[in-house]
Amino acid sequence: MRHIILILSFIVFAACNTPSMGFRGIEPVTLTVEGSNFDVRVNGTRAEAIRTNMQYASRMGPMGDRAYVAIEKVSGCIVKRFVGDQAVIVAELDC
Repeated sequence: MRHIILILSFIVFAACNTPSMGFRGIEPVTLTVEGSNFDVRVNGTRAEAIRTNMQYASRMGPMGDRAYVAIEKVSGCIVKRFVGDQAVIVAELDC
């Protein structure tokens, strides 16, 4: 039983920074904003920021602001709008 739990733990943690379908195959740019680490991928006029560090985040507020900054720095574009949660944020860009 312990082996199954250990294997499942590795699978869950290995998928922590796996990009969504629209961003697969794109090499991430890693950036830290105010102590939050993000892997940012840009695909045309869309971007995805995945928070990769363990950090308490009870709501989107502060994480969304940090992801917003990370996406703008990496893409060089303005974020028009974004959706997501404390761990994965997808943005529409104005380039």
